[in-house]
Amino acid sequence: MSERILLLGDSLACLDSLARSADVDVVGAHEVPDGTYSAAVIGIRLADDHEPATAREAFDARIDECMDLAQKLTSLKHLILVIGAPDASTHMPREIEDRLLSSCDSLSETLQAEVEQRIGTYVIVTMILASSCKDPDLLAERVLDRATQSRASDAATVVLWEEIESESIADVGGNQFI
Repeated sequence: MSERILLLGDSLACLDSLARSADVDVVGAHEVPDGTYSAAVIGIRLADDHEPATAREAFDARIDECMDLAQKLTSLKHLILVIGAPDASTHMPREIEDRLLSSCDSLSETLQAEVEQRIGTYVIVTMILASSCKDPDLLAERVLDRATQSRASDAATVVLWEEIESESIADVGGNQFI
């Protein structure tokens, strides 16, 4: 891999393997190093209540952060937001997951369009609902694969952990696009 991946945001157990990858630089909150990064992976910790309104507030707070990253890191091709629960044993009710998916769909499309319109660059926005992820190694593999993917037809994609356990993010996103 010729370009680096930036990992920032909330600390999530499902991102532990990614954080140990040789191709990943981990930075603290509000710290953006100079450099060439092909992707930024941002951890977003869901509140214990899993309420979509609370999650939406957390997402909205990340929009400015993503815009700043896209503006500062001109080499950025991917913004990957990984949404996780405080721990993987927390079960999210299906109706809450459905509302969260709707919020994520809206956010991913908004973010992709905002970067393109305001900054004039093209980034692929991927959101992964990984609250049930119990295999951080596989998640790291999927995220690294996505982060090195060139242009995609699925420029704004939302996937569930269960969908990418057996398929790549590109395959799942491509199937959604069709």
